[in-house]
Amino acid sequence: MKDIFDFKRFGKYFVYDLNNAKNSYGISGLITALSPIVMFTVFCVIGFLKQGHAGNYPDMLQVAATMIVVISMITSFTAKAYGNLTEKRFGSDWILVPASGLEKTLSMILTSCLVVPLILGSIYLATDWLLSVLFNNYPSSLIGSLSLKETTDDISFYGGNAVLASWWQTMMAFVLGAIYFKKAKAGKTILAIFGVTVLLAMAAGFIINGGIGIESAGFEAFLKRITENFDAEKAARLINVAMNTFNIVIIAILGGLTYLRVKTIKH
Repeated sequence: MKDIFDFKRFGKYFVYDLNNAKNSYGISGLITALSPIVMFTVFCVIGFLKQGHAGNYPDMLQVAATMIVVISMITSFTAKAYGNLTEKRFGSDWILVPASGLEKTLSMILTSCLVVPLILGSIYLATDWLLSVLFNNYPSSLIGSLSLKETTDDISFYGGNAVLASWWQTMMAFVLGAIYFKKAKAGKTILAIFGVTVLLAMAAGFIINGGIGIESAGFEAFLKRITENFDAEKAARLINVAMNTFNIVIIAILGGLTYLRVKTIKH
């Protein structure tokens, strides 16, 4: 059992992994986390040069900048922290690090999906909040407008679960791409995600349209039969369970593929 997982050995490797993430992405990550200051400063300077005053920082620019930062962190962190595992020199040294494949995989997932985003996200949100407090022309902070529950009449959807699951799936997909593809890691990962999404959509359409012997009318009748006694609360519960199950399956598949890649890396 200790050959597969040992807490003490995992702890040492986890610290090693975090130090590697700091060394490879620390400065870039800090700049990314402090980007609200940079964006707001550039906006104010341009406003003073063009109009003689800064003007109000648009809400849409705040949101767009946040989306750009998130995408940038996903694509750049995974490539910088784990992309060099496909290189012969670093990858060979990494293989010799005393830790099992499971321990290395868990450390990758925790570092990329939880620890680094939590640290950088906290800095980013704190910076955004501080700007909203100090400057009247800066919009309300993002952290004050976050809501993890969406309610429509009697139907309640817990968006927080979907957001977190989507985040883990995306980060794990890019980690897998970083340790699988040797070049153009982010671009090839995006193409792979797009391809898998298209295949899943085609498979779903194939099933619904009777491609596996299920008549379309029969399928519609089946759906009507199982939903005719549903009220809003039961329907919401079913949707939440279906979404959570789907997300868990995707995360498990990505985790399994990452583990297989970690176990089979050779140079």
